[in-house]
Amino acid sequence: GLGKSIIIWEKNKYVPLPSEGGHGDFSAQDANDLALITFIRKTEKVRGAISWEDVLSGHGIQRMYNFLGRQKKYDETEVAVRIKNNGDHPDIIFSSWDVDKQCRDTFHWYAQLYARAIKNFALDSLSRGGMFIAGGIAAQNPALFQQDIFLKEFLNCPKQKELLKQIPLLVVMDYNVNLYGAAAYLMQEVSS
Repeated sequence: GLGKSIIIWEKNKYVPLPSEGGHGDFSAQDANDLALITFIRKTEKVRGAISWEDVLSGHGIQRMYNFLGRQKKYDETEVAVRIKNNGDHPDIIFSSWDVDKQCRDTFHWYAQLYARAIKNFALDSLSRGGMFIAGGIAAQNPALFQQDIFLKEFLNCPKQKELLKQIPLLVVMDYNVNLYGAAAYLMQEVSS
């Protein structure tokens, strides 16, 4: 899923503030976003709000891919057949973004929405020290954050564009970073 946390410096150490921000409402910015929300509600019989996690997760990748496949006719490539035979696995979709049009469209749209979520969190937290993007999807897909559409969407805030330009965006490539943090916390607690 999509997790969010703010890390503050307090008494000579970093302290993480947990949240359930990934469960915040995904809000549509255009007709395509709204159609995705409608698609998820209809196909999965969801009542109520669609969250950021419903869109920005492994299942979100599958949802976007399937939604795009119903919106537009794509060529049935070898990749498309492989995806169909493997249950729309998100790793196959993302690893094929550079050779399959439907995968590419999914990848680009995911990058745009991911940037929007990060931008909103950067503005919510005023994280001048930077946004550290971690997790399995980020670590396995650094190209997500190199897309022009990603940076364009992150800076898409006319009133605070200059502030956003000052916020570093860093992708954590080590998926085990959460384990290091837990170990460091335990060591601090034992020594105090």
